[in-house]
Amino acid sequence: MASVKEVCSNSCYESRLIEINKSIVDLSGAELREVNLYYANLSEADLKKARLNEARLIFANLSGADLKKADLRDANLYYANLSFANLSGASLGFANLFAAKLIEADLSTANLGSVNLSTAILSGAHLCQANLHEANLSGATLSGADLSGADLSGADLHGAGLSGADLSGANLKDALNITTEELEEQAKSLQGTIMPDGKMYPHSSGANLAKADLLSANLSGVDLSGANLTDANLFDADLSGANLTGALIPEEQLAQAKSLQGAIMPDGSTHP
Repeated sequence: MASVKEVCSNSCYESRLIEINKSIVDLSGAELREVNLYYANLSEADLKKARLNEARLIFANLSGADLKKADLRDANLYYANLSFANLSGASLGFANLFAAKLIEADLSTANLGSVNLSTAILSGAHLCQANLHEANLSGATLSGADLSGADLSGADLHGAGLSGADLSGANLKDALNITTEELEEQAKSLQGTIMPDGKMYPHSSGANLAKADLLSANLSGVDLSGANLTDANLFDADLSGANLTGALIPEEQLAQAKSLQGAIMPDGSTHP
């Protein structure tokens, strides 16, 4: 499998300025763990499934690169340019993306748990179903971003710009430094969103919550009529008094809930 060390001379590799001719070099699946790529130009490079965990990519240009399912855990991407890059399904847990540019990047289903995205620019980024549990998003720009179904539980959103962001079905339980009023003022959609206090946002009738992580969520009295809850995690969730009329959810999933007392079931009956 090709690697940066194999395609660049030692002097080029050590110079901290790497130019790769992407027409002849395929780095998909390459082993690049702990590699030093300061200021590297990897624009539009093919890095699918590459192992870049703990790599040093400070100020690197990865704009338009294909990093689908790449391993970037603990990588240092300080001030890196990842705009328009494909990072869908990538692993970025505990990575440092301070002030990185991710404009319109595809981060759908990516694992960004505990990542540092402070002051990063994610305008128009695709973060659908992404894991941002306990991520640092303080001062980040998320205007127009798609965060539908994303897990933002415990994330720090101090000063984050969410103007026009889609947060429908997102989990914001225990998110820090953000209020319901601020979310209402900025977000394009909060339909079915689990708010920082653990309660689902009102007017969630017909919400698409398929595969949503609603672990221990307080859904007491929430209107979930017509909602799609297929494969949603309802373990230990409080559904007492909730309206589930016409909701798409099998009985085995409902059995995961902590309480269904007084809930209106999908068939219109009331749970004891």
